[in-house]
Amino acid sequence: MSGFEGMIGWSCDFCKKSGLLVSAAGIIYCPNCHKSYGEQIELGLVKPEYIDHYGIDSLPSLIIASRTKADCFVTSNQAMLKDRDMLERIFKIKIRTPDELLNEKPGCEKD
Repeated sequence: MSGFEGMIGWSCDFCKKSGLLVSAAGIIYCPNCHKSYGEQIELGLVKPEYIDHYGIDSLPSLIIASRTKADCFVTSNQAMLKDRDMLERIFKIKIRTPDELLNEKPGCEKD
């Protein structure tokens, strides 16, 4: 595990296996399918998971949305919305609730 800080309890969005690794630089990497999420995150600030009221972790989906340069990420996860400003800054993607999205133009931009 040279160059890696440790393993995190997330499942890979590509191969669906658990055991993602995090490098000292904050790069998330799957040793099973060899995919890298390619995002540098401030591990000291980002929680290891953002579990919603359905019991699902929203953070891997946010990482994928950021990586694919989506216009925005829509969630009703209250824990994630509480940290919205920080997550938007780190992942460089707009985070919106479903209600906010209904009141915005396409592309998640305010009128």
